[in-house]
Amino acid sequence: MGLFSAPKIQGAELKECLSYYNAQLRIGAFQTREADLHNETMVKYIESAEESRLAAREVAKAANRLSQAAAEILRRHKQLGRPPNAAQAMHSAWYGAYSAYANWASATLAATEAMLNGMKPNRMYVQQLLKEFNRWWRRANDEEKKFVKQLKVDSYEYQNMLDRATSDAAVDSWKPEQK
Repeated sequence: MGLFSAPKIQGAELKECLSYYNAQLRIGAFQTREADLHNETMVKYIESAEESRLAAREVAKAANRLSQAAAEILRRHKQLGRPPNAAQAMHSAWYGAYSAYANWASATLAATEAMLNGMKPNRMYVQQLLKEFNRWWRRANDEEKKFVKQLKVDSYEYQNMLDRATSDAAVDSWKPEQK
């Protein structure tokens, strides 16, 4: 092992880290599911949203769901509690990413509602928040890669973890509150 290599996590600490990481992967899979639903609606309706009231309502519904999902992601992340020491940097980075995501989703909802009400949305602010989220997202992914290296799981085991998290997200019963 090199002088600056992260030590391999073993024993009880490994079990704790794997349990924590599986929970984190489920949150990430939930976020991906909700982002995909939002993106599908955007692709379908965004071009006609300024001319069509129906399209604008669909975009607003999708933005509302996205905003509520982002708040749910933050709630679930906080519910993880204190992470194992080896996961602390990753945990903090994902909290920053999910917080930035919630801010962006909230601004997206406000901009969509403004458009729906005939006002000019503040697209520059939404874009600024999206850039901030993307910065946090890259940082969180970098921290996650460092953490996974310490776990020393093989690619087959790692893929199984991702597949389980994706399956869990597909059957997750969360629904947004109706406005």
